[in-house]
Amino acid sequence: MRTKKVTPKLLFLFLFLGFLSYILGFTLLHFKSARAQAGSQKQNKAVLELGFERRGKIDKIFVRAGDTVHAGDILAQLNQDELQAQLKDARAVVGLQKQRLAQTQGNSQNSDISYALENTRRNTLSALRDAYIKADDAVRGKADDSFKGQQLILAVDSQAAIDLNNKRVFMEQVLVLLRNSINQFSNASDGVGVLIAAEGSVNQILDFLDALAIVVNGQNGDATTQTNIRNAKADLYVARVNLSTVLKTLVTAESTLHDAQAKAMPVGNAGSATGPNNNFLQTQIDEAQARVDILQAQLQQTVLKAPRDGLVKIIAGQIGMLYSGISPFITLQ
Repeated sequence: MRTKKVTPKLLFLFLFLGFLSYILGFTLLHFKSARAQAGSQKQNKAVLELGFERRGKIDKIFVRAGDTVHAGDILAQLNQDELQAQLKDARAVVGLQKQRLAQTQGNSQNSDISYALENTRRNTLSALRDAYIKADDAVRGKADDSFKGQQLILAVDSQAAIDLNNKRVFMEQVLVLLRNSINQFSNASDGVGVLIAAEGSVNQILDFLDALAIVVNGQNGDATTQTNIRNAKADLYVARVNLSTVLKTLVTAESTLHDAQAKAMPVGNAGSATGPNNNFLQTQIDEAQARVDILQAQLQQTVLKAPRDGLVKIIAGQIGMLYSGISPFITLQ
């Protein structure tokens, strides 16, 4: 029996077929890997992390994990009480200014004294708004960071802590009075009394900051606690400086307003035109309306809506928690 010899041509054919099989196998493996990776990326893109555009307290949650939602559905909402109150005040200012403009339409005579009075009222109203903003930051921001933000540890059974707690609760009423003074001043023909009351509110907040500073200065502890105490002292110092500046501004505004009203009074009695320049009033209306638009936009930021259809996968919080404005709150799949 003769053995067949492997010719060079046959050997080349075997090598070529082996190489072709290797190439086909490698290509198929690479295709499967790329397809799996693309599927993984597509799945990751399907996950959507949602959060509010501002900080605030979670007031309502309308969905639960596992719920199916559609584009435009409201998922959760931050507390709107403060913004709604500010919006109400801002709308009242717009209404008042429009009423004043209607009363002065067609009156071609414009008194320089009356114009000065309106300009003074405008500056005073701005000072009252600034006073409330800085007072709110002093109490609910810097003071609360020192008092409740774990920068300062107070003895629960100490009388100082009890008194301080009571004063902090009372500060909420003071802030409400100060906020209401903005609307009261806009509606008052004589705003001097409103300014005096606002000055009293600022003084009460300054007294609270002084009481808190006394307790902070009396704290001791390890290195970490001492660092927190130093930060608390710095915050309280800044808050007090801001409010002291605000108080001086209000006192100056009170004096300026009193003089402007005294000068404008004879003009009104003599029968001259006491209405401000119509263009000036229109500018005030535009500025007040801009404030309304800003507050409405901020209210929209307190509502979290689904941008597309999906399944609620994660809810990272609960009603009553403070949302930081950074991390996602709801995750959609």
